Amino acid sequence: MPLSEEDLRIINADPATLTPEERRKRPFALRRKIMQNPDSPAAKSLEDLRKAIEAGEIEPPNGGIKFESRRAAEELPAPGGPPPAGSRPAPAEKTPSAQ
Repeated sequence: MPLSEEDLRIINADPATLTPEERRKRPFALRRKIMQNPDSPAAKSLEDLRKAIEAGEIEPPNGGIKFESRRAAEELPAPGGPPPAGSRPAPAEKTPSAQ
């Protein structure tokens, strides 16, 4: 499904000039743009993250609660543990077997 004119306008606009409502719509428009090519690495990562959240493997950042400010998000500690759900390991190199 092609992007609407409003989606294109919001994506191409400077985020600083958008209204609060348009700023809330912008991530959804960007996701629709990314998902136009479902085979792209970004689309695969988004889909992996969606499935992991639905399966309860990971929790949305801050429990899904919106941050009051960008500064609050920057002050969070760095995460540890396993890699994020959207990451994919590099393909293993084939080595000749010892005979």
